[in-house]
Amino acid sequence: VLQCSVGIVPGIIVFCGYCSRYYSDIHSAASGCYQEMNSTLTELSGSFGSDMNSLVALLELYKYINKYYDQIITSLEEDGAGQKMQLAYRLQQVAALVENKVTDL
Repeated sequence: VLQCSVGIVPGIIVFCGYCSRYYSDIHSAASGCYQEMNSTLTELSGSFGSDMNSLVALLELYKYINKYYDQIITSLEEDGAGQKMQLAYRLQQVAALVENKVTDL
């Protein structure tokens, strides 16, 4: 809460009163806003269920692969099991598809 000296110009004292009320109103409204926001987010979260979790997981996986793409491709090309299953080629196809760089798989 803001405090004002008694010896300050009367206009500033009035302004201090406005400021004090403003921040007091914000403080009292904050808990209600938080509860409302929390309730809304909980409701939204429940309505999307596993679809939202899957999309978030795919996005995180994409970011990881995008960041380490060259190292992952190299490792898959050098790995015997990866070569047999053509994992490097498959990852390249997926990357091209995600980036809209391919028209025919």
